[in-house]
Amino acid sequence: TRLITILGLSGIGKTALTLQLIQHIQHEFDCIIWRSLRNAPHLESLQTDLIQFLSQQQETELPDLINHLRSHRCLIVLDDVQTIFSSQQLAGNYQPGYENYGAFFKQIAESSHNSCLILISWEKPREIAALESNPKNCQTLQLNGLGESAREIFIEKGLLESEKWSELIELYQGNPLWLNTAAAAIQDLFNGNISDFLSYDSLVLGDLEYLL
Repeated sequence: TRLITILGLSGIGKTALTLQLIQHIQHEFDCIIWRSLRNAPHLESLQTDLIQFLSQQQETELPDLINHLRSHRCLIVLDDVQTIFSSQQLAGNYQPGYENYGAFFKQIAESSHNSCLILISWEKPREIAALESNPKNCQTLQLNGLGESAREIFIEKGLLESEKWSELIELYQGNPLWLNTAAAAIQDLFNGNISDFLSYDSLVLGDLEYLL
């Protein structure tokens, strides 16, 4: 599959899962490139960076990126893709000046090459839905939380009242980051007693408030 999108809320485990994946498949690629879009680089800047890396040259006038992806089997991971989207709008709408990313993702999915692009994002780019009709071109994985396996977090944190664990998992949607943070607060502030925590006025404490 040429284009893979891994979607989920912050802290759900998208990056951790991708790192685990790379350990298993890295031998299938000539090179692996990981770039974060956290600082919202414009597409031209990103493409120049990728081309220079692949060509090991410094000049900006280099062959098109697609040509490099045809001559090398590359795995490119773009993290924090949500930073190029507009807030206060429907998911997947680009900020002004970043709309050409949509055409870039479409080109990667539909062009002939042997490379793969993985997008890690809170939101699905709006082009993806149409591209998913061909699984060879594009596929999406939506991460939705740990479910009952999150109990391992509570065992590690030493929380009491195991009969309350399912309620805690449901409250925090099985998000491992949120559950780890909440469990640490329960242990530190309520001596591991979940009932006392649930009776408190707020379910958002300390580090969790900062993360949200």
